[in-house]
Amino acid sequence: KSDGTTSTTSSSTSSSSSRRCRGKKFMVNWASKEGHQWAALNPGADSIHINGKNGPALHLYRGCTYFFMVEQEAPADWPADQPLPHAFVLTNNPVGMLNGAAPQPIPGAFDPVTKGCVCFKVTKTTPRYFFYQCSTGQFEGGLVIVHDE
Repeated sequence: KSDGTTSTTSSSTSSSSSRRCRGKKFMVNWASKEGHQWAALNPGADSIHINGKNGPALHLYRGCTYFFMVEQEAPADWPADQPLPHAFVLTNNPVGMLNGAAPQPIPGAFDPVTKGCVCFKVTKTTPRYFFYQCSTGQFEGGLVIVHDE
């Protein structure tokens, strides 16, 4: 290794692990909920699309860092002095906003974000299963599965 330490991991495992952990980027936006697995439960018109797919399950790996590029444009009739209508969050809440309460981020995650780039490092304390959701809507997101290797 370049830091002067030695590795006891085989080169093929080390190589595949480093490829998997190279700052994976997820492009996040909102589009039509048509075809989303929870569309019937979602009272709105939109759902979260990641890398062009509507509500996919995300597979993350412990020790890796991920970047979420959240993109969103205000609807044409949206008041300029109002915050954007959606906010992306990593949460234990499978629903999203419920009874007027926004879902809380999982420990170690970022606050809900409406637009911009945020990073998330999967640690040994990150839950095995959680969700990505919209903090202002219901059933717009999907499942996140954390793998040890």
